Amino acid sequence: MLNKDAATLSKVLELSKHMILVGDLAKLFEVHPDTIRRWERSGRIKSYRHPINNYRMFALNDLKGILIDGEEI
Repeated sequence: MLNKDAATLSKVLELSKHMILVGDLAKLFEVHPDTIRRWERSGRIKSYRHPINNYRMFALNDLKGILIDGEEI
């Protein structure tokens, strides 16, 4: 059981290097966190759920096509 938990934790830590949370993404785009959640619900951006705490996370690679103020980032 301990090895399985350690393996899961290792995978989560590796995954976290390529993901960003709602609050951090909102700061990056200078919008309210609810705006990020609205974009996610509308399908503008895809979210993933953290396997341990169920937080929304966004893959950095998925964010390349988001338009902010008419400019692609």
